[in-house]
Amino acid sequence: MDILTVIKKNKKLLIIFSLFLVIFPIGIFSLKNVDYHMVPPIPPAITQEPTISIQKQIVLVTTYPTSVPSSDPQKRLIDRISNRRPLNQQDQQAKSAILATLPNNAQSGTVYEGQNFIIEYIQAPDLFKVEIGSMDITTVKRQAVAWFLNKGFTQQGICDLPLSFYLNFDMSNQLRNQQTQFDPLPDGC
Repeated sequence: MDILTVIKKNKKLLIIFSLFLVIFPIGIFSLKNVDYHMVPPIPPAITQEPTISIQKQIVLVTTYPTSVPSSDPQKRLIDRISNRRPLNQQDQQAKSAILATLPNNAQSGTVYEGQNFIIEYIQAPDLFKVEIGSMDITTVKRQAVAWFLNKGFTQQGICDLPLSFYLNFDMSNQLRNQQTQFDPLPDGC
């Protein structure tokens, strides 16, 4: 039994492996998020009697890396995950409603399973992933986005989640033979 057969039969192993490929670079990119700066001493107020007062303050400044446009779809996904924007109230409520459909005490799991795609939520990276099971990738991506819109998300909220797509094993092999580049983000994100 070769490794491809084992991975094909074990979807959880494939999902864990794909998550590792996404999460590992995120950890590397997030190491430079905090800068310490010395604030210059505050000059004393000028009064009739000059006094000298020197104060030093240390200020903790949290910086967020700026998004850099990239033509590489994988880099754009990593950028979306590393530089998350907060969800607005409507999108947060829609997300909470979807997560409420998970079985009791489940932190992650399948929230929708259709004919051509499966939507899963993974708690550790706080990510919704859509597994595409059809070669009509554009249509399936639109159907999955429509599902989120019908659940109350805004288009911007779908991008801010971020929502990511991946191909199931069979579709990935077919696409590899066509040498087509796959974009893991929804259109417009």
